[in-house]
Amino acid sequence: MADPMQEDSDSLKGSFRETELSSDDERAEQQVEEARRRQKQQTELQEFERQIKARYVRYQEPVEVLDQELISQIAFYPRDYLLRALAAKEMNYATATYYLLSKKRLSKAHVI
Repeated sequence: MADPMQEDSDSLKGSFRETELSSDDERAEQQVEEARRRQKQQTELQEFERQIKARYVRYQEPVEVLDQELISQIAFYPRDYLLRALAAKEMNYATATYYLLSKKRLSKAHVI
């Protein structure tokens, strides 16, 4: 015959293991749910940021008006090369020449 005390002990151990496993499952489910909630919040924040940027932030590069007379005075670089370099905001001798001469012209214009 089986010992009733042993059966009760085995039954309690089994019940305890089931409880332990179910509490682990519950914790795991809670962690998964928390991760999903955080992910949803992050997605909502990203969408909100995108909408704000689309609605209110419309930054545009300032349009630079090129001095055509000054460009025509720079004869040692081909005109189309200089215009392409200025449009692409390249840093080279041609654009440096244009900007330095432009700066010199502006400083002379402000001298009284």
